[in-house]
Amino acid sequence: MRFFTFEVVIERRAGEDEYAGYSPTLAGCFARGATIEEARSNVHASIHRRLDELLARGEPVVQADDLRYVEQLTIGIRSSAAPRQPRRQTIGMRGSGT
Repeated sequence: MRFFTFEVVIERRAGEDEYAGYSPTLAGCFARGATIEEARSNVHASIHRRLDELLARGEPVVQADDLRYVEQLTIGIRSSAAPRQPRRQTIGMRGSGT
């Protein structure tokens, strides 16, 4: 079994309702989807089909030498609330009574 590694980009531009997925290292591989997961699944299928075509024709398969992983992180911060004060907790110890 041979393994191939390709870079995949999923993006959604401002004003668009769908996500677009493509592989910058494998020409002709692109897809759309209503969600990130759907676009990812669709572009993976596109890559698989393209790879099958290239291998069936005996054409070279170009892979990226350098790969990167990009992730978007969204964090909510309360802007109007005052910072929370640390909670103080008193811990008592019971003696043996002697």
